[in-house]
Amino acid sequence: MTLYGDIALLAAKNLASHDPATAWRLAAEKCCQDSVSSRDKACPRKAFEGLCWAGFVLGFPGQPKSDAEIGENGRYAVAAARLLLGKGHSGSISTAELWATVLEQTGSDPAKRHNGQMDVVMALHAHGLLQVQAAT
Repeated sequence: MTLYGDIALLAAKNLASHDPATAWRLAAEKCCQDSVSSRDKACPRKAFEGLCWAGFVLGFPGQPKSDAEIGENGRYAVAAARLLLGKGHSGSISTAELWATVLEQTGSDPAKRHNGQMDVVMALHAHGLLQVQAAT
């Protein structure tokens, strides 16, 4: 598991009593006590928040948000979740393959590197915490 995957799993547990931003912050504080830069990294945090608001994280109902409110990293995470939860998904896919497919589907620069967004999605998926989109 990766650092941001670990944070995502703990943050998902925190959703029972906190909004997505607070759930992530509390999890990051616990997992990254010695690294402010890791704790404050926006890409994986925004990916997690985007998944939550779009209704993809089990246990959080989601709330309709615009693409602008979900943000670029949230949109990447939502695209990845749709791929992993889709009927045509074969099961095993690497983080690099998932990222390349997300970039292609979103029309993004194929040279762009992921910054923890896919780690968040992959961890939630591996632990059964992604659900088919619940929000409308």
